[in-house]
Amino acid sequence: MLPDYKDTSAVEILKPVYGFIPAGYNITLPWQPEAKVLAYDRVLSLGDAAAFQSPLTFCGFGSYVRNLQRITTLLAQALKSNCLSAAELNQIRASEAVPAVARAFSKFMIAKPEHVETAWQVNETLNVFCRVLQQLGPRVTNDFFKDRVGWLDYTRIVLHTPHYYPRIYALALKTLTPTEIVGWIIAWLQLGRQSASYQLYCFLRPWLYSPLDQLLRAALMRFHPALALRGAIWRETMAQLARSRKDTWPARQSDHIEHIRGSWFGRRWPQS
Repeated sequence: MLPDYKDTSAVEILKPVYGFIPAGYNITLPWQPEAKVLAYDRVLSLGDAAAFQSPLTFCGFGSYVRNLQRITTLLAQALKSNCLSAAELNQIRASEAVPAVARAFSKFMIAKPEHVETAWQVNETLNVFCRVLQQLGPRVTNDFFKDRVGWLDYTRIVLHTPHYYPRIYALALKTLTPTEIVGWIIAWLQLGRQSASYQLYCFLRPWLYSPLDQLLRAALMRFHPALALRGAIWRETMAQLARSRKDTWPARQSDHIEHIRGSWFGRRWPQS
């Protein structure tokens, strides 16, 4: 099929090379059992073995690179507190809300047989999507391709596409199954919930790393290690979002409050 989409007149094909990536496309609804098993008692799949799907690469290597600090921190706490059951280890994963909501996009990048879809449909869909990103500007484009687009910007992408390409509705109904459409809506809501949770994290951050919080975490680690692990998972997930967005906070706790006020209200907030 190479000559169908690339000029090979000046190319001598010596040997085709084929590769295999253990990726999978599945959307699990809340009332369904999860199809992909990532952890057993004292065993956890990492990297390509976990096969988390990214919308562009169809595997999850990038997610694990971005979440390396979070995963190693949580694994260290799980080992220290002996929280090594399958249910507990299964929470330590590189899954992110943005690649999850973009799974539906990857389905449009899969070529179909000629009797199902025209050969140029994939390229046309890509061209339309890139045109929408161009209209929204380089910041949104950069965030999307780095898997760090926010809920509001992602919603803007979704709403702009039908204005430029009305056929997207019929194409979506033909490409996605009803289960995948419902799964995409749920993933979109989860992305919104994560954005709201991140705002809460920004507000609480001056106290999350205070001496009092360290004492509370130490007490939880001693008396209820499973609950301490769940709290650490939320905290480290939010910290990973802050790193991906390059959000930084001042070193002094008093400056943290001014940083939050300034980020919410702008420069008009009275510094006194």
